[in-house]
Amino acid sequence: MLKEAGAIAQQGLIADAVVSHDALGGLAGLYTAPLVLEAAFQAAGLHRMAVDGERALPASIEEVQLLHVPDDQAALGLMVQRRGDAETGGAIYDVDVDGPQGAVLRLRGFRMVDTGPLDDGQRFKAPDGDWPVVVVAKAVQRSGPSRTSSLLHPEEVAEILARGNASRQRDRFAGRLAGRRAVAALLGPAGVPFVLRSAPSGAPWVDVHGGVAPRVSITHRDGLAFAVACHRGHPGIDRERPALRSPAFMNTWFHAAERAWSDGDAWRQTALWCIKEAVLKSLGTGMQISPRNICVEGLRGRHVQVRLHGEAHQRWQDLGGGAWCITIGTWDGDVVAASMLTESSVQPLFSAIGASTAQQTA
Repeated sequence: MLKEAGAIAQQGLIADAVVSHDALGGLAGLYTAPLVLEAAFQAAGLHRMAVDGERALPASIEEVQLLHVPDDQAALGLMVQRRGDAETGGAIYDVDVDGPQGAVLRLRGFRMVDTGPLDDGQRFKAPDGDWPVVVVAKAVQRSGPSRTSSLLHPEEVAEILARGNASRQRDRFAGRLAGRRAVAALLGPAGVPFVLRSAPSGAPWVDVHGGVAPRVSITHRDGLAFAVACHRGHPGIDRERPALRSPAFMNTWFHAAERAWSDGDAWRQTALWCIKEAVLKSLGTGMQISPRNICVEGLRGRHVQVRLHGEAHQRWQDLGGGAWCITIGTWDGDVVAASMLTESSVQPLFSAIGASTAQQTA
């Protein structure tokens, strides 16, 4: 069942699981993969215990979708997100379960009933006194900007329309909308006005009028965008369709060990590139620092190990030399890498794209 939960925040957690239905006589004659659903229940229950100090059991479900039956013993990544307020009894959980081939199960509107508080000796210790707050948002832009324009700040619309063809503008509209949703949710209903702008490196930044600016990272392609916003830490996220890279590209940007590991494999080559891009976004530089300054040294499941060199290492030191939390996963067949450079030992939840957690110091 659940093997590891390496990233926890106030809104949810991400974890790894392995299930086997042999004890049930296999999946023949079953309409669901019950142990996958049980793993989703466990992950939500673990979050309730960790953040709220409460034991809880399943009470009701609004919707379950089994999208793919995973092989027994396949590594699964679970993403738990909580909606509502647990203190007033309105907590609702959504859980995504993904496997090596992509989406496995989607659990929506999961509610629990509390059965009592944990004993003091069983409670989870929150890092730095409290669980971090990180918000992830998604936006889809399938056609022209007419509706989206009304949801953005006029200065954001003007910046998007100032350059690029219609396809690029569509993607950037989706990205700005996802970014606004993430930042607005982070700031809360009484949040101060803000504008999303672009730095010379291309990185988005939050121009807040009279408040503390959150940090935000955005990735967009084909009208679909993801954004992550937080007050603590430096987020980075990147998404691409798997594709083989040319020998010239591989020789320019990848180290010998990376080339050997990914030789002839489109997913691995794309994963390496997404990881480098996500880390550069966390560093706040983008391609102003060469991707060769980031060496991917290992993947354990979805857990990523990186080593920084040269300018990337110096930039990491300039930002405080915090711990890395890096994941790699898939979303509808695309490769998605998410990176968080923390400001302490905190490992926050930051990815809502079906990837599980990982960490590695530079």
